[in-house]
Amino acid sequence: PQTGAVASAYRLSAPALLALEQAAAAGRVGEAALIAARLMQSVTLGWVAPQDSARVLVALQQVGLDEAATALADELIRSYLLRHHFALDES
Repeated sequence: PQTGAVASAYRLSAPALLALEQAAAAGRVGEAALIAARLMQSVTLGWVAPQDSARVLVALQQVGLDEAATALADELIRSYLLRHHFALDES
């Protein structure tokens, strides 16, 4: 582990992010929701790269899932802050 700094973030699958964005652009709500859930399910939220998180949030908002996007954003922020808090405690 790195000392005094937080390790790099986890990048989500590029093909899955593209599929999510295509589903959102086509207005396929259920498909977008399922892809987003699949992308985020297997990772610790505090480790997801911010640019990937933003793409997921935008796609959810694009299909009208604003409440889900807001709830996910809240969890991402909490997880990110906890990750950084504990990383600083270790240094």
